[in-house]
Amino acid sequence: MRILFCDNVCPGRFGSMPAALASDPANEVMFLSFYPRDDASTPGVVHARLRLDREPVVPGSEPYVEEWGRAFKLGRQTYRTLRRIRDSGFVPDMLFVAFSGGPALFIRHVFPEAFLVSCFDVMRRRDEGQDRAERFMAVRDMQIYQLTQSDMGAARSEAQKRTFPSALRPRLFILPPHVDTDFFSPRAEDATEFFPQAVAASEGDVVTFHMKGAGRSAHGAARTVWGLLSQRPQCRVALTFGNNGVRETWEKLCASLPDDWRHRLFFAGGLDRETYRRLLRVTSAHVFPEYARPPFQEMLESMSCETLALVPAPDGDDDLLKDGETVLTLPEDSDAQIAKIGAALDHTEEAERVRKNARRVMASRCDERAVFSEFLAQVMAEYETFRTDGRR
Repeated sequence: MRILFCDNVCPGRFGSMPAALASDPANEVMFLSFYPRDDASTPGVVHARLRLDREPVVPGSEPYVEEWGRAFKLGRQTYRTLRRIRDSGFVPDMLFVAFSGGPALFIRHVFPEAFLVSCFDVMRRRDEGQDRAERFMAVRDMQIYQLTQSDMGAARSEAQKRTFPSALRPRLFILPPHVDTDFFSPRAEDATEFFPQAVAASEGDVVTFHMKGAGRSAHGAARTVWGLLSQRPQCRVALTFGNNGVRETWEKLCASLPDDWRHRLFFAGGLDRETYRRLLRVTSAHVFPEYARPPFQEMLESMSCETLALVPAPDGDDDLLKDGETVLTLPEDSDAQIAKIGAALDHTEEAERVRKNARRVMASRCDERAVFSEFLAQVMAEYETFRTDGRR
């Protein structure tokens, strides 16, 4: 069987599933991603790179139309890459897709006969302002459209499943949140790998900011970073950007900072999986400033490493993200963020309790081996029905 996985990063949400399927000699597995990761995490899997021109969404008079226009552009770019994969001779029997926001828009035009499994992100609704409400509706409708083209869909929870039209719910299954708890595990590491010149701060805290996709929140995050560097002389700050030009912008912005500040800053591009884990392990607090589409998977990876996660106010169905139990809620105002992060770093007993409880929850509820075993059994059963009955 030929199997194609699609996600922004590799292995991303699919964890050990591609490698597990590739271990069967009867399977050929390819992974298409925008942000690649180290090959060691996906042995036996062929990697393909998706290069997208991700234009920022500029506020305008018709946000709903603009969001769909942006999705069309991303979908058209991905369509060209998928055609190259098809023309190379790799025609998948099964597709696993976790793209959101448009890249999968035209996937059926390229692979009309493949068994398509679409995995959907949890969306956070922010009702402040008509602009945000319309953009939320656009992304929701993209998910509905994607499900209409899919043979099988995967929601994270029953609450998320109920957000889809009732007529489509029978093809939705539950793929609970999951993380490789063996790999993402707590252990002491040396932070000097990331801050070799911050001698005076060698015993201080490390605060990591997740800046991938932090659009409107990026300006506020900058104020928070400057505040931490100014008010906490022993604090070191890591900013993770992935493989994009935003990192270069920040490096230029920080070039004129005092030496002491610059030595306490680390700008991370596309880290390989091992280095990314070491960064999580040395991080005292991992801050996720993006409210619109926060990176849920990286939150789970941080929690599994026993790293304190500060996240946007959880929605009602995010039962893994409980303020004061597994995470701490991050306010939107920069001054309030500085105070909240500082309090978390100072009140070490409370932070330690939250960290350890988060790790226990990840190990007991989110171990990906158990989650994937059950889900793959469901996928294969549906695939057999699809093959024998020709159900679409």
